Amino acid sequence: MPGNALIDTGAILAILEGTDRWHQICVDAFQQLCLPLVTSEAVRAELFNLAGDSRPEMEAAWEFVRSGALVVAPIEDVELLQERSAHFRPNVRNPVPDYFQGSCFTTPAPS
Repeated sequence: MPGNALIDTGAILAILEGTDRWHQICVDAFQQLCLPLVTSEAVRAELFNLAGDSRPEMEAAWEFVRSGALVVAPIEDVELLQERSAHFRPNVRNPVPDYFQGSCFTTPAPS
């Protein structure tokens, strides 16, 4: 599968938004990675939902998506079932750290 690392919505938004407190860190990391980066349809949808209502913000998101920096990996049904079972096990603490709550997780498909 093409792609060397995963990228999530928060990092993409930080790269695009110069006033984001994580902007420079994410830009520096992005410049050191081999492209394309792997993401999911869910991340792409969330990007456009959170990109903002202004035309320049939306255009920046579209330009990033069309730049070739991303490759969208499918999330297979079996992976969704595994993710669901990890979140809904009775009497088990939530395995997802608090700082990831609300994040969109992606799992690359096997090569």
